[in-house]
Amino acid sequence: AHSFLTSGFDESLVLTVDAVGEWTSSSIFYGHWVNGRAVLEPLDVSPFPHSLGLVYSAITAFLGFKVNDAECSTMALASFGSPEFANEMRKIIDVSKDGTYSVDLSYFDFSSHSNMPVTEKFISIFGSPRPAKEKIGFKIYDKNQNISFDQQRYANIACSIQLVLEEALIGYIKRALSLRVSKNLCYAGGVAFNCVANKKILDLNLFEGFYIPPDPGDGGGSMGAALYLASLKGSLIDRCRIDPFLGESSNENHLMDIWDSLKIGQEVVSPEYFVRKNQNENLQFQKLKNEEALIERVTELILKGKIVGWIQGKAENGPRALGNRSILIRPDNLELAQRLSDDVKLREAFRPYALSMTESEALKVLELEDSKIPLLARWMQASFRVKSEYVQALASGIHVNQTTRTQVILDSDNGLFRKLLIQVGKYLPHQCLLNTSLNESGHPLVSSGVDALLLFARTSIDAIVVNSIIIERL
Repeated sequence: AHSFLTSGFDESLVLTVDAVGEWTSSSIFYGHWVNGRAVLEPLDVSPFPHSLGLVYSAITAFLGFKVNDAECSTMALASFGSPEFANEMRKIIDVSKDGTYSVDLSYFDFSSHSNMPVTEKFISIFGSPRPAKEKIGFKIYDKNQNISFDQQRYANIACSIQLVLEEALIGYIKRALSLRVSKNLCYAGGVAFNCVANKKILDLNLFEGFYIPPDPGDGGGSMGAALYLASLKGSLIDRCRIDPFLGESSNENHLMDIWDSLKIGQEVVSPEYFVRKNQNENLQFQKLKNEEALIERVTELILKGKIVGWIQGKAENGPRALGNRSILIRPDNLELAQRLSDDVKLREAFRPYALSMTESEALKVLELEDSKIPLLARWMQASFRVKSEYVQALASGIHVNQTTRTQVILDSDNGLFRKLLIQVGKYLPHQCLLNTSLNESGHPLVSSGVDALLLFARTSIDAIVVNSIIIERL
């Protein structure tokens, strides 16, 4: 419901692929409108425990990552591997000619409270699991890597499950088309966060319209329930897409009110939040007089190699940083990206960052079919290949396979953030910035200016920008 009712489509196939919801793991619906009310006709269901999402999550746990949180790490690690175990994975996920699939449950234990959801049979084939405390040795920004046999095995397992997941998804989508012809596809569920698989679906060119909502996971379910009830009551009068900016507005007046009482480096609001001791730091608080002055000053900071937290307008709905709650750096500095990982984000060195760029820049630097901007490129929902001649200038936001999970800012999108990209492009080769979520590992995304101030105190971020206010370390 969330996907279809925010798509703007008159009719569409609707695909959900998740770990499990009630007793459904994957489903196919056909959405259309009758007398002003949405109708979602069920066409096919794959029941628990035959679940693509559960298999991917179980292997995420096997690889030493946190389930229902770090599946993105499995996807990132896959790019360092080869599909050495693909045939073994195809025995686990058996895809039939008609697009249905089944899971060989002898490899898994989905019903116990065990920390490891795979069985001894799985381990006998794929080897021992990675201890969670064992550091992954792969690094995006370091070519001199000494990788052990086991580390490469982990990457090969990740690569293999990624490939077989893509095969199963493509089979299921073709099954959907065999059940009901449609020119559109709406897609949701936790597996819809897999931007690499999404690009493979996009490359099939089976649909004129391919839509994923900003928050396709569990968070979007509440919105879907409300929208569906509103539709049944005839309360939905527009069939237009929502934008992602539905969250809390930033309030710089609140920030100004508390600034004088926050003596970072001396006595602060709450010592348990301010784990850093900033006793010798010189801080500057500025309120810029207008939008042009703000853009100019933030551009200066970025060009100097500063890590900038950027808060404007309403927070994004969903987990992607789309220019309202973002950390921004220049895209050509690998050492700066490494510092961002080590000192601010506290994230593993094998995980890539994303790039935000203007529409004209995307048409120039990305490998795009028919020189068109796909809908999935607007909200970081698919991974696109960067043309070889532009990789060096954008290296900090590109993965080892020369792809980036990009956000393309259309001319009609997010005016202030677009102006910043254009201004940066006057000094750097591209209207582009590395853009990652405004938080560190283990913390929720920053929403308010006060949240940003806490992040500023906890980490080594160089500056935060809240509407027209800039707080920076000098």
